[in-house]
Amino acid sequence: MSMIFSPTDQMLMEGSVYTVVQGNRKSVAKGETAILFGVLQRVVDNLLSGGDGNISDAESKGSVITRNGNAIIISPEVTAKKKRLLFSSFEITADVKKHRLISIKMNGKGQNYTLYTFPN
Repeated sequence: MSMIFSPTDQMLMEGSVYTVVQGNRKSVAKGETAILFGVLQRVVDNLLSGGDGNISDAESKGSVITRNGNAIIISPEVTAKKKRLLFSSFEITADVKKHRLISIKMNGKGQNYTLYTFPN
């Protein structure tokens, strides 16, 4: 799965390799951050394949998924070493009835976040 917003703003998910490109900076997710990206990819795949974003417990291992209206929040399990995480959680906003992504918000440390929005 590739989400390319501009040549210097991309989120690439190839197999189990998750890369975020922001400007001149390219980060490859490892460890617990890679686990979160894997769950993000499975939830998005489910939504875009006609599902409602719910995945099995086995597919979400290493993370906690909560729903709040049209938002799906993916957070690491309590045992995760949060200092090592590139992102503290992901928040997917979707129109589940139309199987369409509205946005993906990647929450960083403190109040920092990266927001990707998807036009119609």
